[in-house]
Amino acid sequence: MKEVRDYRTGVEGFVAPGFLPCADAFRKNFLGDGELGAACAIYRKGELVLDMWGGVARRSEKKIWSRDSIVPVFSVTKGVGAICILHLVRAGLLELDRPIADYWPEFEAHGKGRVTVREGLAHRAGVPVVDGHVSLADIQDTRTFADRDHGIAFAYVRNRMNLKNIRDGPTYTVIDALHTAIGLDEKAAE
Repeated sequence: MKEVRDYRTGVEGFVAPGFLPCADAFRKNFLGDGELGAACAIYRKGELVLDMWGGVARRSEKKIWSRDSIVPVFSVTKGVGAICILHLVRAGLLELDRPIADYWPEFEAHGKGRVTVREGLAHRAGVPVVDGHVSLADIQDTRTFADRDHGIAFAYVRNRMNLKNIRDGPTYTVIDALHTAIGLDEKAAE
């Protein structure tokens, strides 16, 4: 891979032949598109072909983005989650037009009993906001959290739907089903 250092933008990293247009697109974000800081890694067939970073990690501290900057990320699991859900649908373990409450009974609170899995995953469930402070304990307590309106429906519904009503045996979550379906070992999933 070729090393990249662009002193105008502060972008640096590495790019494999054939992926220079991707590197150029990443650098362009810093030239006028308003990007403050970012990183991008692209793998092709298991091989790293682009690894770039640049800009500011924390503007208040004037901290430059480095290869190992740690930042919060949002919505990065939606694609994987959708694949998991569709895999379960194809396997006959989940039905998009059944009520979420069939899989997660606590979700029925506050008149949400007829909301389907499809509506929940498409953000059409009519539960758009989290009202007030949410602690980690609130999120981990499905009964308490189901009693609140929340707009993180996709991830929360995906992770909390319980497949015990359509599968014999102990409680079986969507994530458990994915692990089983693709042979993912529990340690790798962490």
